[in-house]
Amino acid sequence: MSYPRLRDGVQLLVGMDDLPLAYDGRTGRYHRLSRAAVATLRLLDGTRSAEEVTHALAAARRQEPGTARAELDLFLATLDRAGLLHGPAAPGTPPARRSLLLPRFVVTRALPRALEPLADRLRTGRRGAVAMAVLAVAGVAGTALGIAGFLTAARPPGWSWAFAVAAALLVLQVCVHEAAHALVCQVLRAPVRGAGFALLLWLLPVAFVDRTDAYRVRSRRGRLALTLAGPLCDGVCMGVTAALALTGHGTAVAGHLLVFQTFALLLNVNPLLPSDGYVAVEVLFGLVDPRGRALSLLAHTVRGRTLPPHLASLPRRTRLVLVGYGVVCVAYLGLVAATAVSGLLSLAARLLS
Repeated sequence: MSYPRLRDGVQLLVGMDDLPLAYDGRTGRYHRLSRAAVATLRLLDGTRSAEEVTHALAAARRQEPGTARAELDLFLATLDRAGLLHGPAAPGTPPARRSLLLPRFVVTRALPRALEPLADRLRTGRRGAVAMAVLAVAGVAGTALGIAGFLTAARPPGWSWAFAVAAALLVLQVCVHEAAHALVCQVLRAPVRGAGFALLLWLLPVAFVDRTDAYRVRSRRGRLALTLAGPLCDGVCMGVTAALALTGHGTAVAGHLLVFQTFALLLNVNPLLPSDGYVAVEVLFGLVDPRGRALSLLAHTVRGRTLPPHLASLPRRTRLVLVGYGVVCVAYLGLVAATAVSGLLSLAARLLS
């Protein structure tokens, strides 16, 4: 490529924790960049030849031209594989890649329009901050009461109409949970792309909202609020349920629902799954997709493939830690799958008998 430049529709921006990103408008994907990569990309405006870019880099980095050219060629090859360079690529939007472990199905894209009136009110003054503070206090208190209720309340009877009603109420709570995430996204002007459900290992349904554009939220406080909004809503619901289950007005429905809510809480803070707890750890420690990197590194290692530059540049100790984390994640997913299959077989046996 004699005059390299970025493809039309690729935008350079600064996102979370002031990290430079490249946004591909054709695919909707974000690509993390190093500071050095940004400096190089600004030279790829289509007016300079590769030779001129090489000399500019060599002068800026005080390198030999041969070294600078080798690094430039590797960088251009990486951009080309990512589809970010202008070239004879096929037009149109490429098909979205679907995860084999967690396939997603979008049900609606209308949430941003529905939530904007409320989000606009919360952006006024400090209304949003006050609302989040109230939710945090109520959510933490409710979670504590819920855990206490789970540990002390009498266990409800087995299969009954109350079990079915509690399951339906849990589905409603999950919808509120995801709507809370979507509302904070809307307040932060990073609206969700859609809402729907995913199938963990093609077995367990999991609701979701697509928060991909949250990469644009630079404030760590804002991203933490976005991540915790759903779990805090769950905490409020747990508190109400526990209050009903622990008082004389408690019902079998509340007892079943409290059990469901407790196990849902444990799943939602599990750092081995793409959960809110995992994302909160990312935000608090300034990490970027450690689980995705771990699984990618593990896959490349098992298949004996050459590591991509962003993984090859990691220190050996970091790579070993990530591989270990990836192994634990895969083992845990296997345990979840085995437990789900066992539960489904047990349920089928009960129904048939």
